[in-house]
Amino acid sequence: MTLSRRNLLQIAAAAAASGSLSAPAAAQTKSINIGLSSAAAMLDLVRTSSGPDFEVVRQIFDTLLTRNEETGEFTPNLATSWRLVDDVTWQFKLREGVTFHNGEPFNAEAVAFSVMRYLKPELKSPHAGVLSFIEKVDVIDASTVNIVTKKPYPVFLVHMAVGSTGMIIIMPPKYIAEKGDDNFAKNPVGTGPYRFIRAVPGSSITLESNEAYWRGKPAITQVNYRFVPENSTRVSALIAGDLDIIENVPTDLIGLIEKSGKAKVAVSETSGLCLMMQLNPASHPALANKQVRKAMNHAVDIDTILKSLLGGRVNRRALPVYPGAVAAKKDLPLYKYDPALAKKMLADAGYAKGFELDAFTSNGRYAADYAIAQAYVEYLGEVGIKVNLRPMEWATLVGNMAKRQAGPMYQIGWSFREGDVFKLKAALHPASPYSTFQNAEFGALIDQAEVTMVPEKRAELWGKAQELLLDEAPFIHAWQPFDLYGAANRVAWKQPIVPMFIFDMDLK
Repeated sequence: MTLSRRNLLQIAAAAAASGSLSAPAAAQTKSINIGLSSAAAMLDLVRTSSGPDFEVVRQIFDTLLTRNEETGEFTPNLATSWRLVDDVTWQFKLREGVTFHNGEPFNAEAVAFSVMRYLKPELKSPHAGVLSFIEKVDVIDASTVNIVTKKPYPVFLVHMAVGSTGMIIIMPPKYIAEKGDDNFAKNPVGTGPYRFIRAVPGSSITLESNEAYWRGKPAITQVNYRFVPENSTRVSALIAGDLDIIENVPTDLIGLIEKSGKAKVAVSETSGLCLMMQLNPASHPALANKQVRKAMNHAVDIDTILKSLLGGRVNRRALPVYPGAVAAKKDLPLYKYDPALAKKMLADAGYAKGFELDAFTSNGRYAADYAIAQAYVEYLGEVGIKVNLRPMEWATLVGNMAKRQAGPMYQIGWSFREGDVFKLKAALHPASPYSTFQNAEFGALIDQAEVTMVPEKRAELWGKAQELLLDEAPFIHAWQPFDLYGAANRVAWKQPIVPMFIFDMDLK
């Protein structure tokens, strides 16, 4: 069966929730209201890798380095300079005169504490596996620190800059020692441009500008994050002036925003966010069979789904890998839509009558996420696979993933803002707490690649890993949607990037 464009648009309409957001517009001229599609639930980055959490954490904390969005070059931040002392020792000179929001001084002790905190077993950090290359941190003096790795590590600096998985933020050691880890998660303190004020769980988070920020006072004095999962409600609130910025604008509502005269749509094609319909082979006997997983890829007409539900604002990918990432393998083949072949492969694997499984997806976390999942249900049903689709709160889904209990089928996205294919380690390496793909050969290739300093050899190893991943098919298709933001006309935004950096914004 080939679903028509009308069928898919009907699915999208059914998936969109209606509603209105009733709240007063911002009273302060320098107060900005931001509508996120999912709630930020954990503000201790050591213990989360969730996108909504990262969106808020980005404003509160700093990293040692930053990265130029256009050139990819590393630039100073809390560190003013850095050098490779030997094959495994990186030395950083630190910015002096910087303080945390509570007045605690930023220094080498804070860096050492922050780096090693990610590796504390009791915190069960989702980043620990990615950062397992770190051996120790030596404090040379108050403004000099050496970070020592177990082996030469070619992408070390990536973790010192803004990215996502494995990004090391700098935290206040005395504050955490006095208040405890759980209190820190609820009342975070950093050196960033905004300080935490309050949170209403599942509803909102308020930040205020750090007037003593080392880069200067932020132009916007207050940031109000509001969690609005319904697409239509976010758009209505933007047009009404209740929200100044919204994320994940549905493609079918772009025209409504642009015609309103009150706001515009900002587009970013370079965030590196890649989505896929992940499979958990250990959770269902049929999914343990590679031929079944391949058959499921042939059963779903992903091209029609993406064209109908996301228009031209998406790129299909062979793997959940941003093609601009270092060591990303080019020209990998795509699974073709062939339901007859899918049925034959299922029969050959012993599932001629199909099978039944549960699938989970967020509703509003990603562009058209629920509608896309519904389309998967329709296509898989045509080859005899009955899918019970269950919408799930984003925080719950991520929590299940962190325990390898997601699935049997679930929709998830991974950001490649780090600019390197090594992100696959966090997503799919057998040792990762998030990985339901327990393939020893894949893990061994990654382990070799991450300690290989010669770029050509490293790319070769990563190429083999990506070919193996495509053949094993632990997911059903991958795609990279454009990031679509709605921004009120009064918002001056230098560059739409993911995550948003409020320090780069102003209000007209």
